Amino acid sequence: MPVSESDIYKSYNIENQINALHYELVYTYTREVHMSRSHLSTLFKKNYGRNLIDYIHEVKIAKAKELLKDHGKSITQIADYLGYSSSSHFTRVFCSIEGVTPKEYRKNTPIQSDMYPESWTY
Repeated sequence: MPVSESDIYKSYNIENQINALHYELVYTYTREVHMSRSHLSTLFKKNYGRNLIDYIHEVKIAKAKELLKDHGKSITQIADYLGYSSSSHFTRVFCSIEGVTPKEYRKNTPIQSDMYPESWTY
C-alpha cells in the first residue's frame, strides 16, 4: 500500500515536534523524578556508554544525513527542522560527529530530490 503525501507530512510534523521538545522533555522528566539533568546524563552514560546529549545529537545527525540527500532543502532549513538554534551550531555538531561539514557531506552524496513531497515543511 503506497504511503500518501499526507501521511509523510504528518510523520515529519510529529518528528519535528519531538525534536523541538527533546530538551524540554529532558528538563520535565528530571524535574518530575527529582533528578538533576547532570545526574540523568551520568546514569545514561553509565548504562549506555555515552552522554545523553551526545546520543540526542547522534540521532539528529543521522536524520540530517538522510535530509542532506535532498538537495532541494537548504542546510539552514535542515538545521531548523532538526531543532538547532542556528545553522552554525548545526554545522559544528555535524562536523564534530561526521568529520566534515554538512556542505561537504552533501557535495559527496548522490542527489535524491524525490525524497520528500513538495509540501514538506518543518
